[in-house]
Amino acid sequence: KAEEARLAEEAAAHAAREKAKAKAAAEEARKAEAERLAAEAKAAEEAAAENRRLAAVEAARKAEEARLAEEAAAHAAREKAKAKAAAEEARKAEAERLAAEAKAAEEAAAENRRLAAEEASRKAEETRLAEEAAAHMAKEKAKAKAAAEEARKAEVERLAAQAKVEEEDRRLGAERAARKAEEKAKRRQRREEQKQKRRDEENATHCIEEEEAKGKEREVQHQRTLAEQLHEEGTKTKVDQEFEIQSKKDEVQRHWNAEAAMHHKELEEQRQKEQTDAKHHLELDIQQGNDELQCRQELEAKREVEASLHMEGAQAKHRHKRVHNEELSTSNNLDAKRQKQETRELGAEHIQQEQHRTQQKVDMTERSSVQEVAAAATPVSSSCLGATAQTPASPLNPAAPQHFLAARAAKRLFVSCDEHPVTAGEYLLMEGGINGRPAWARTGAEKAYLYWTPRDGGHWIFAKEVAGQASEATPGLLLRSMQMAWSVLPEEVMQAKWSKATWGTRSAFSKVLVLRG
Repeated sequence: KAEEARLAEEAAAHAAREKAKAKAAAEEARKAEAERLAAEAKAAEEAAAENRRLAAVEAARKAEEARLAEEAAAHAAREKAKAKAAAEEARKAEAERLAAEAKAAEEAAAENRRLAAEEASRKAEETRLAEEAAAHMAKEKAKAKAAAEEARKAEVERLAAQAKVEEEDRRLGAERAARKAEEKAKRRQRREEQKQKRRDEENATHCIEEEEAKGKEREVQHQRTLAEQLHEEGTKTKVDQEFEIQSKKDEVQRHWNAEAAMHHKELEEQRQKEQTDAKHHLELDIQQGNDELQCRQELEAKREVEASLHMEGAQAKHRHKRVHNEELSTSNNLDAKRQKQETRELGAEHIQQEQHRTQQKVDMTERSSVQEVAAAATPVSSSCLGATAQTPASPLNPAAPQHFLAARAAKRLFVSCDEHPVTAGEYLLMEGGINGRPAWARTGAEKAYLYWTPRDGGHWIFAKEVAGQASEATPGLLLRSMQMAWSVLPEEVMQAKWSKATWGTRSAFSKVLVLRG
């Protein structure tokens, strides 16, 4: 029992010790948990404080960036306005302002109130400069609108000039039609004169035939008289004479009949030939009229295409200039912001130098951007008749188009013709020209020439030799244009209106491609 009591006491003591240990362990665990929670709370507070600090720093950075952007825009607008008013006074005022800002930076520690007042005044100045910048942007928009209006007016003037040229072409066509009508009237008059001449010849022939018939009747009467006398005499000699006379009469009659038939045949052949010539001339007139109409239509289509291409190119160029100016302005603003932030970090002493350098760069950028905008807004109207015109051409004088063609003539031409390879190749412009028109000579060993001849109203020809000035001769003719060309260049002649036929004849057409170099 004593042993059991001792063991029970030991068990109770052991249980008490275990309970104390468990309680101590629980207390240590609670303390550790409390320390952990305290550490986590502290870490959370530190993280929250860090986040608040970072948010404050980010907000301050954004506010600083916005303020720098506003300051850069306001500064650029203010400097531009001052440069327009008086550049020297603006620079002096800016130098004074920068000196005041440097002095204020040096005395910032002792003059907080004055700095606060200056800060308020600066904000007011920024507001005013922002308003000035908005007003300046409105003015720039008005200027751009005025430039667009001027461009539209220039386009209207170009279209009016083009309409005038087309009216001149129509007048020239009317003059050609009048000349053709006059030539037709002359040909009709010549035909009437020839008909009158033939009628006179026929009347004269009829009178001669009547006189011959009367002479024959008188001779027959005389022969009858002689026959009666011979019959009265009844001699054989008289009968023989009468037979001989009758034989001679028959022979003369046959001769007269043959001559009359031959003369009638000649008259008929001449009449048929005149009818054939008149029909041929009429066909040539119709063909020339159709060729001129087709050429005029092709020229009008070409001018429309060139005008549309020119307008598209001008619009694309204007868009490109505008995008470039916007990118340049954005980059300049970013550069100004970056430089201003660097100047603030460098210190008050370096502010003056950096701001002066920034001001010079902004002035140069604004000046270049203004020049580019003015150059982009200037309407281009001198080259609307085509991409090929490099210099202003002389006005067209229908009576003497030499200067008009000489001003538009290309220095170099390229000719392609599969049917006549001798005419293909590169042609260079000759000095002086031929027959008052530009002329080109083929390069290479085998010579060929492309020039204008006044023959048959004016045509462009390819020839192996060159004719003299003011000459209609065409030695060594290779090809000639079937289309009349009074005031057009060879590249403006229809491609399918060339032929190797000699003058006065017709043959199959050949396709010749003439391109400007």
